[in-house]
Amino acid sequence: MNINEVMKSVYTKLQSRRGRRYRHGVEETKWYIASFPEPKDDIQRSFFQYKCQKWETIGRLEFILANMVSLILLFPKYIRYRKRKVTNGRKYDAVLTMASLSNKIPRDFEGEYVSQEFDRGSLSDDDVKLFKSIVKRYPFSFFFIYKIMCRLASYSDLMKRYSPDIIFSAAEYSFTSSVLTYYCEKHGIKHYNIMHGEKGYNPREAFSRFSRFYIWDEYYKKIFLSLRADKTEYKVNQIVVPDIVPKTGINHCTYYLQLHTREQLVIIKNELERTKMDYHVRPHPLRANGFEDEIFGKEHVESGNVNIWDSIANAGIALSQDSTVLYQAYLAGVRVAIDDVSDPTFFRSSEERGYIMLHKPHLLLSELLHDK
Repeated sequence: MNINEVMKSVYTKLQSRRGRRYRHGVEETKWYIASFPEPKDDIQRSFFQYKCQKWETIGRLEFILANMVSLILLFPKYIRYRKRKVTNGRKYDAVLTMASLSNKIPRDFEGEYVSQEFDRGSLSDDDVKLFKSIVKRYPFSFFFIYKIMCRLASYSDLMKRYSPDIIFSAAEYSFTSSVLTYYCEKHGIKHYNIMHGEKGYNPREAFSRFSRFYIWDEYYKKIFLSLRADKTEYKVNQIVVPDIVPKTGINHCTYYLQLHTREQLVIIKNELERTKMDYHVRPHPLRANGFEDEIFGKEHVESGNVNIWDSIANAGIALSQDSTVLYQAYLAGVRVAIDDVSDPTFFRSSEERGYIMLHKPHLLLSELLHDK
């Protein structure tokens, strides 16, 4: 397990303990994002995004830990990247930085592509010059420096290995995005981003920039611009819905879980019982806590091996707080219900942050309860 996987694991576990809560309200977040000057370049743009993430999502203890671990690993990883030699391979029109992007490639792309995860990297002399210029500007932001170095090394490796014209990412949530866009464009390569997961007014995505950004709905452009993401080229690339036939006339719902605490899962179970409907719950892919079988009973827990579109087709009603699956269900013609009961504070926050499904046809869980 590499450091990025360790950080992700730690964050997920902390998030499951903390529950689905924002540290700051919408008005305070707007004030904080507005307090930054206009970024003078992409390096500063990435640093501003890093500061927004640190402010909103990283607690003091996690931040200290991330900096300490990054400082320890920085020099050994740098030496490793410098020693690594890359052999030029076959040229592809595009590289996908996540294998899962293969079924999300924009319809206007017709070339050949290869998928390559971030499992290797190298740094050329020119890469080192760029990296050192970043270190000089932010010498004590070790986590920022470390992650930038790792992503630069990965992109450098992809460019040398495949000589692509385009690199597709799904990383609006990464503070490395603007630096990587600069790096790609410096080498004559387009850096295109494909929207990853549901979005609302969240400072995690503030200040990001890409050569082109593919979004699911024109609605999201307003959200990203309000977060001071760059006024880049936004193109709608709607989620492709397979040819499915949703089941109708069934007294059933599927609740698509997210990173809930144990206590929140118990509340969700009680609310599902109050609907008097047959139900299943589908754990989040990260499955942060493992309490689902114990709390809901195995007979109510849908396996992650079930294709998500098959799950949606059989849901009857797709239910969640603000899962991406609700938007997918809406596109597939399946009824959607938003949980406004189990965590009223989070529901109000979703309203304030512009959750898209509150602006599409939907039911509320409170309307489905039989013992109001």
